[in-house]
Amino acid sequence: MDTAPVSGSEVVVHIIQNGVVGAGHVVDEFTGNGSTAAYTLSVTPLNENNTFVYLDGVYQEKSTYSVSGNTLTFGANVTSGHSIEVVTPQVSEINQPSTDSINAIGMFDDTAMMGSTVTSTTLTTTSASTIATHAAATYRTVKYLVQLTQGTDYHSTEINLIHDGTTVYITEYGTLFDNAALGTFDATITSGNILLKLTPGSNTSLTARVVSTAIPV
Repeated sequence: MDTAPVSGSEVVVHIIQNGVVGAGHVVDEFTGNGSTAAYTLSVTPLNENNTFVYLDGVYQEKSTYSVSGNTLTFGANVTSGHSIEVVTPQVSEINQPSTDSINAIGMFDDTAMMGSTVTSTTLTTTSASTIATHAAATYRTVKYLVQLTQGTDYHSTEINLIHDGTTVYITEYGTLFDNAALGTFDATITSGNILLKLTPGSNTSLTARVVSTAIPV
């Protein structure tokens, strides 16, 4: 304060915290000239209730002014020389992430378990082809849920895999198909990577989608 309050005066201080840390309140200051009731703020309040107005330091009730856009208008012209202070609380803008901008797998602690990943591969061959890959030095166990689509034929199965660093062991279960099996599965370790392989039954275009969940060594 510029001067000490009179003895016995009660001093009340209100502190308004930010709704989201990162943005402070905006303060606009004006001086009345006796012929102006409308004042342009530097920001646009959410609504009238989001403003705190003071004339010569005295708080003004909401009924004494209105807000439209970034214009604050008093019920009458402000007397010349009177100070006007308008406090507008601000909140940090919270942006909406763009599509696929969040890496769900990166959010996992992969020293414990890796979140599920999805791969999609289209094949036009009857040769064994890789449809999922994991680093053998990182992951010991992998569970796969596989979906095969070939025209109007569909085939799904689950595969559990474990390895000892050189040899891979798999078991397949829960196999379903609407017409006939669309391929067979195997796995190997090549160049330090666990490779889940599919051998299609025909060279007609086939799409293999794999959901993998891996557990570290």
